[in-house]
Amino acid sequence: MVANLSATFSNNGSITGNANPADLAAPERAPGVTTYSGPYPVTFPLVRAHGITTSAMLEGRDPAPAKLDQLSLTAGSWIRPGGVVVERSFADALGARVGDALTLNGRSYQVTGIAVDAAVPPYPHVCGVGCDLTYRTSISHEQISQYEPGLIWLSRSDAMSLATPDVGISYLLNLKLADPAQAPAFAASYTHTPPSGPALVVNSWQNISATPSGPARCPVTCTPTWPARWPPRPTPARTASERSTWARICRSCSSWPCCLSSSAHCWHRC
Repeated sequence: MVANLSATFSNNGSITGNANPADLAAPERAPGVTTYSGPYPVTFPLVRAHGITTSAMLEGRDPAPAKLDQLSLTAGSWIRPGGVVVERSFADALGARVGDALTLNGRSYQVTGIAVDAAVPPYPHVCGVGCDLTYRTSISHEQISQYEPGLIWLSRSDAMSLATPDVGISYLLNLKLADPAQAPAFAASYTHTPPSGPALVVNSWQNISATPSGPARCPVTCTPTWPARWPPRPTPARTASERSTWARICRSCSSWPCCLSSSAHCWHRC
């Protein structure tokens, strides 16, 4: 199972600070947890490859194998200085192969490997484990939806250095329970999504395995946790107020994002 601790956000949905990995101590030490790996820093830069610009979810990892959720390489080699590993479905969408160059927030890297990960759904469903997306009008016309980030792994130091103040740093923690059947109850117990501050969303392996593996479909109807307070649905959200309001709604829902497709003019609906 995977715990996602978001960056700190204000009541209007804007990022005000980085997450504190110490806040994940409770699930790490919870009864029934037999092992864990992480917390791993996560941020969301712009990636450019083969003429395509879109959003990426960067996860900082260690050079040594993880004791839980070590990725399975399908091509190439593991991360190294100046080198990144791209999730296989995202690499296919970008047309990226081992040896190719890409940029992250304008900084150049080489693709050293392609991998799959059982703990995070494949592109375009990465945010099934929860993520903080930043609306970017500058790439709304691109070939890949900006609301469907793809997963890229690189060193911890590089991931943290690529974070910008408007996105911040969140953290992922992988957990293993002695009794896997207790995962849904554990996830419900430790998920905490306040109206402001850092949000903690824990996803059970059952929830992750149920995430669709095909293209995102739209629209999808979800049960809101903010009843009777829905703003008019933006198509897409264009103002800062709209974007902040919808960001707040989505952080109030443990099953978000429910609909991710800018090409179909949809927005997070949770």
